[in-house]
Amino acid sequence: MKYINLNSTNILDNIRHQKGNRALKDYVLAEIRKDKTGILKLLNDEDLQFASLFILVPEIKKLGLADELSGRNQNALDIIDRIALKKSLQTKAYDDFLINASDKNGPVKSCPHRKQVSYPALKWIITTGFQDDGLCDQYDQIVDTAAIYLVTKYKESTILPILIELCFKRYKNDEYYSDLVWAFFESREINCLYMIAQKFLSRQKEDVAFANKLLRFIPGISQYSLNGIRCYAAFKKWFTENSPFLYYTGENFQQTCHPAPFEVDREAKYLCKIVSARNGKPLKPYSQNELALLDRFHQLSAKTKKLISDFSYIMNRQNFYWWNQWIQSPIDQQIKTAVTMSGGFVC
Repeated sequence: MKYINLNSTNILDNIRHQKGNRALKDYVLAEIRKDKTGILKLLNDEDLQFASLFILVPEIKKLGLADELSGRNQNALDIIDRIALKKSLQTKAYDDFLINASDKNGPVKSCPHRKQVSYPALKWIITTGFQDDGLCDQYDQIVDTAAIYLVTKYKESTILPILIELCFKRYKNDEYYSDLVWAFFESREINCLYMIAQKFLSRQKEDVAFANKLLRFIPGISQYSLNGIRCYAAFKKWFTENSPFLYYTGENFQQTCHPAPFEVDREAKYLCKIVSARNGKPLKPYSQNELALLDRFHQLSAKTKKLISDFSYIMNRQNFYWWNQWIQSPIDQQIKTAVTMSGGFVC
């Protein structure tokens, strides 16, 4: 990620990177006797990477340093402890985690037996911790939890490039990725589809295969299988024609093997009205005339709806005056014109 500096200036990170986790632990245990203040300064340094703190948790607790850590680090320790209790963000058992949250500017609720889970701590875990994904199962679960919470609670979209890279990395390594994919799509950002589609241009077959798996709900994608260039072309055509009318469905891999996280709102495309990808509602309310048009549209078969909504969008872009006359005509005449001019058929 070019916008994240992964070259830490903290000596603890440098020891871990160059000599390993055991050397990091040994260094802290040796130096704490000589210079406790210096070690605390290194631990509380803003440039410290999350993985170094995670690895040192047993030593921090054994040496009684937890209460002398910065607020960010104490929040991170609290998250680590909760994950250790095998609580999941997506279960009722994690309600206390959700309740004791804070917004980007500070705590929103207080709890005497829990520290506030802060946005800075969660963001720090993701932006400095993603590079060490795969360290251990507990570490990966912490990364997943931070990602889910940042996306669902804080609507944090800047971490999406990190999440998609982690998803593809885990797929290649045959590691668990479903929660991260869920968090990624839960952003409800239609541009996240474009981030995935870029992988069709990769030279690595695994990238193309996983992109195909994630986007197979798009017409033409599964047809071309591992032909990344054709898959990308199919995506680009579909995305260009449908992006103003896409909305988030919430479907995920926990529900089905082939989820369709986004769908085309055929009503909106027929009327050429942009919808919110987050909730599927039109950005501008439908007029009475438009609602009357939809009453006729609702009576059509799914195949016919697709035919005339696709035709409507094309004609609206090519000739608005002609389109306005067409859409006000009787529905049977609309269908006939669409079939004649597009070469389609209905049933």
